[in-house]
Amino acid sequence: MLVPLPIGLFVAALLADLGYWVTASPVAASAAAWLVAAGVVTGAVAAAAGLADFFGNAEIRPLYHARITSPETSRFWRSGRQACCCAGGWAKPKPFCLGACLCRLASSHSWGTRGGTAARWSSVMVSACGRIHGARHEAHRQRSGSGHGAHGGGGGGSHGPHGGHGMEPDATVPQLAAVGMVSTLALALGMVAPANWVNLTLSARDVGGAIMPPGMIMDRDTPAAAMLDMAAVHPREISASYGLEVRGDRRLEPRIEGGVKVFDLETSVIRWAILPDVRVDAYAINGQVPGPRLHIRQGDRVRINVTNRLPESTTIHWHGLILPNEMDGPAEITQEPIPPGGSYRYEFTAGQSGTYFYHSHDHVDRQQALGLYGALIIDPAAPQDEITADHDYVIQLQEWLMREGLTFPAMPMDGGQPNYFTINGRAYPSTDTIRMKVGETLKVRFIGTDNGFIHPMHIHGGPFEVVARDGENIPESARFLADTVNVGPGQRYDVVWQARRPGKWLIHCHIGHHTTNNNVEEKGGGGLMVVIDVQS
Repeated sequence: MLVPLPIGLFVAALLADLGYWVTASPVAASAAAWLVAAGVVTGAVAAAAGLADFFGNAEIRPLYHARITSPETSRFWRSGRQACCCAGGWAKPKPFCLGACLCRLASSHSWGTRGGTAARWSSVMVSACGRIHGARHEAHRQRSGSGHGAHGGGGGGSHGPHGGHGMEPDATVPQLAAVGMVSTLALALGMVAPANWVNLTLSARDVGGAIMPPGMIMDRDTPAAAMLDMAAVHPREISASYGLEVRGDRRLEPRIEGGVKVFDLETSVIRWAILPDVRVDAYAINGQVPGPRLHIRQGDRVRINVTNRLPESTTIHWHGLILPNEMDGPAEITQEPIPPGGSYRYEFTAGQSGTYFYHSHDHVDRQQALGLYGALIIDPAAPQDEITADHDYVIQLQEWLMREGLTFPAMPMDGGQPNYFTINGRAYPSTDTIRMKVGETLKVRFIGTDNGFIHPMHIHGGPFEVVARDGENIPESARFLADTVNVGPGQRYDVVWQARRPGKWLIHCHIGHHTTNNNVEEKGGGGLMVVIDVQS
C-alpha cells in the first residue's frame, strides 16, 4: 500500500494543477502543493519501510542469493548486457536498455510480511516483457520449491509450496531500486510538468499557482508572495476581446451634474490587438488601452466614479495634480483599495493646466504595465496661455512581454524584459499616420505612461522646440531646440515640430530594440514608431 500511495498523490497533484489552469482557483494551487508534499513524505516512509524490512531480516539474504543466481535469471542478465553493450567491451547504452532494466525490476516485484498474509502486486509492464516475466516466474518457482522443503516438511500447517503463507519477506535490492526509481520518476513528473507553467522557485501556495515569466531569475531569499505582480494574466479573467478597429485614447465626454463634470471609469481585463496578428491580455479602462482621454479646463470641478472589475484591488492616481490628500490615490495610504466589484468616487477642482495622466496606484508595477493608464489634458483657463499648433497629438508609451501566448507585465529585470512596444496601444506598422502640409506645425505631447523604461524620442526632419515639461509651460526665454528628448516613466514633454519639407518623417524611440516587434522589423521597423506624412 505504501508504494502506490505516493505515486497516486503525485498524479493527484498533476490533476490539481490542471484544475487550477481551468478554474484559476487558488484552492487548486494550494491543493497541488499539499499533495506534492504528502507524496514526498509517503514516498520517504515507503522507502524507509522497505529498507528496514530488508536489512532487518537476515533470512532474506539466502532467498535473494537464490534468486539472482538461478539459471533463468543469469540468462536474462546476460541477454540484457548483450542488448546494452557491444562485443569486446562496454559501449553507449542502446535506447531500449533502460526500459528493459526497468521491466526486469518491475516484473520481479512482490512483497510479504513475516508470518502474515502475503501481499502481492504485479507490474503493468509485465505484459510487455513476457520473456522477463518468464525468467522471474521460473526463479520464483525454484525458490518456492526449496522453501517448501525448508518450511513445509511437517505435515501440519503446510499449505502447498508456500507453507501456510509463512514465507519470509523477500524484497530484494533490485525491487527496492525499482520502487525508488518509480517514486523518483513520479516525483519528477509531479513537479516538473507543472513547472512548464509555474516557476519551481516559487511556492504554489504563496502565489496561488500564478504563472511566472520564463527565464525569471530569483534567489531563495526572494519572498514568493512578492512576485505575484509578475504573473501572467490568466486567460480565464478576460471579459472581452477587441481588434484593431477599436482604438484607445478615445476622448470621453462627461455628463454635467449640478455644474460638476462627471466621468465614469470601469477597469476590466480584455484581449487587445496591438498588431493584426498579435493580441495582448491587458488591464483596460472602459475597454480600451490606453484608457479614455479626459479633457477638461482649468478650474473645472470634476467627479470620477471608478468601478473595479479586475481580479485584484486597484486605485487611481492623478499624476502631477495638486489635490486634496484623500483624492490622490495611493492604496492603503490615502484611501482603502477598491476591491474587485467595488467602486470609489474621486472629486476635485482642476487648479493646473497642461499635459498630465492618470494611472493605477495599487499593484502599480503590474497594473500600469498591463495598460491601466490614460491621458489627462487640462486646457488653461486663459486661452492666451495655451501653446497652440496646427495639429495636436498625444503619444503614450508602453512595453509588453508576451511568451507562449501569455502576457506578463514587462519589467526591467531578468525574465521581465519586453518584446513588444506600443504607442497609444498599437505597435508600428499599426500605429497612426499623422497627415500634415508643408509649413504646418505639430504639437506632440510625449507621456511616459510606462513604469520601467526610458525612451529617447526622436523626430526626423529637423529639430523641434521643447515648450513644456511635466505639465508646466516653459517661459519663451528658456525654451530650447532639440531633436531627441528622454521620456522617463511619469515624465511629460510638449514639443512643437514644423513640417519643413514634404515626405514621410518618423517619430520613434532611438533604442533600436524598441522599434521592433518581438525582435523582428516589419515594413521598416516596429514598436515605437509613428509616421508623419507631409504633403506639399
